[in-house]
Amino acid sequence: MSPLDRPELLARLRPGVSGLPPEAPEGGELLRFAAADGTALAARVWPGDPAEPHILFYPGEGLAAGDLLALAEGFAPLGLTFAAMDWRGSGASGGTPSLDTLPEDASAGLQALLGWKADRGRPGPVVAMGQSLGASAALAAAVRHEADLLALVMESGFRDSTDLFAALGLPAEWAPAPGSDPFDNPALMRGFTKPVLFIHSQRDPVVSPGGLEWVVSESRSKSSRFQIIPGQGRLDIARRLGEAYHALILEFLNHLLGRRPRRRRR
Repeated sequence: MSPLDRPELLARLRPGVSGLPPEAPEGGELLRFAAADGTALAARVWPGDPAEPHILFYPGEGLAAGDLLALAEGFAPLGLTFAAMDWRGSGASGGTPSLDTLPEDASAGLQALLGWKADRGRPGPVVAMGQSLGASAALAAAVRHEADLLALVMESGFRDSTDLFAALGLPAEWAPAPGSDPFDNPALMRGFTKPVLFIHSQRDPVVSPGGLEWVVSESRSKSSRFQIIPGQGRLDIARRLGEAYHALILEFLNHLLGRRPRRRRR
């Protein structure tokens, strides 16, 4: 067993969305696929306009089902397709919760969405997006599938396992040894050249904006953006911002697509 999957660690830092039913979401569908080790996994897809961006969201730890549904509902009127990964042991995915397999499972999920999109002839670009632990998983998947992506969105990220565990008060010996950390985000970012939107609370109680600069500074794209949000929450940014959260992401993607912002009606 990987040190990252020790029960006492997963009890404190378990990836996934709480309260998700195994059935397909209302107004959406389940995308089923297999992990590298054969474990049956799933993602929830709320289809939008085929020509608009397709976002694959990787939830972090502690997100509630209602928050995930609100995310999907916020993107729907914008025409964007929103998909969300069910991590192992949650929702419609089989297996047991695992931190060690997060990067591999994230890559399998992205590959599945790309196949789903191709099978249906949907030309819209793909965006990987993640929150906290999911942000690191999204980055790992983005590095592997960079040619297939328009951009990456990282919300409430962190530097590496050592920093995250220390900030959460977890024992230092639980963190992977240097050079073997699957969540070494500065190292991962060096391998990704597409634009990144970093979203972070001004007074994040776990990772300060300054602590994330180690990751931001490694971004290779001049179109990357670091958006600091007023407030002190970490996993509730979308809930606090409401429509402005979805508008922020849409504006970033429209800029990359060369679209001019709509003029306000007088």
